[in-house]
Formats: sequence, C-alpha cells, structure tokens
Amino acid sequence: MNVMSNTWFRVFAGCCVLIAVFMLKGCGIAPQMSAPNRKILEALQTAVSSKQRDWLDAVATQIEEKRKQNEISSSEFTVIDAIIKKAKSGDWKGAQKDSFALSEGQRPTAADLSMLKDRKRAHESEKK
Repeated sequence: MNVMSNTWFRVFAGCCVLIAVFMLKGCGIAPQMSAPNRKILEALQTAVSSKQRDWLDAVATQIEEKRKQNEISSSEFTVIDAIIKKAKSGDWKGAQKDSFALSEGQRPTAADLSMLKDRKRAHESEKK
C-alpha cells in the first residue's frame, strides 16, 4: 500500500506545481480587447509595422485618453503600453510580434458572431 500512496502523492505534487507555474506565468493568454479598443489595436499594428513613431505617439495618446475616461481596462492598457514602449526602445520587430500575438489571441464577440451569421444568410440568399 505504501507504493500506491507514494505514487498518488507524486502525481498530486506534480499537479500542484503545474498549477502554480501557470498561475504565476499567466498562461500567456492575451487579454480580450473590447470592440471599440480593437480599433486601437489595428492602429498600433499599423504604426509598429510601418515603424512610424508619430503614429505610435498617436496611439499612446489615444490609450492615455481612454484610460482617463475609464474606457479601457487596466489589462488592455498595460499590454498596449508595453508594446508601445518596446517599439519606442527600438525593438520594432519584437513590438510587431507582440501586437500580432495580441491580435491573434482575440476571440470573436457575440456581436462579431452575429454579424458573421447575417453575412452568411445574405450570401446564401444571393445564391438562390
């Protein structure tokens, strides 16, 4: 019986360690951007891809204004601000990688899914 309880203890301990690692690391999941703030993400990608500091400054101004008006969550602000700082430090490639990873991490909202359904219905009715 001692061997079985020792095995279960090891499995339990291993699971606890994995859970702790994921909690500390944050699982690498990108914060979900609200629909209005996804426009800012598009502007950020454009500025970073084009290596345009003026455009980057405009995005920085936008997110600061949205923060003052409580129109952007702290997680949205933090991740966008980090990308802006990375680009301003000269790491345009890293900033571009991070901005696209953030974009690719977005899941469709209920409004997005509804719009897709409407487009599909319209397309199907055109075929008939």
